[in-house]
Amino acid sequence: MKPYTLAEIAFLRASLATMSDMQVALVLGRPVTGIAVKRRRLGLRKTPKSGSSGRNLIADEIRERARTSGWSLKALGKVVGTNRHLVGDGYLRRKGLNLRAAAQAVTLLGGELYAEWDD
Repeated sequence: MKPYTLAEIAFLRASLATMSDMQVALVLGRPVTGIAVKRRRLGLRKTPKSGSSGRNLIADEIRERARTSGWSLKALGKVVGTNRHLVGDGYLRRKGLNLRAAAQAVTLLGGELYAEWDD
């Protein structure tokens, strides 16, 4: 593997908040794993915005609405029939988003969950 140029390192730093490792790899013509390794070696961490897991937009929205509505994630999870925090980071990592429970939580919090298709 050829060494990274200063320009590539600068691009990697500049694109950290706006591009995925896959996108950076395509632009630089390098493997995705190489981008991730270089980022880690440079001490660059991809951090989501405050209060966001960055992993799931629906979960992030449920978490924010629950917080502003005074619901704990544990209580919300119990009401919609999950044993753990419905949208807590640990639960999402282990189980993924339970769409049935998420839809119930959205409705309970006064929202509506739907899909829109571009056919």
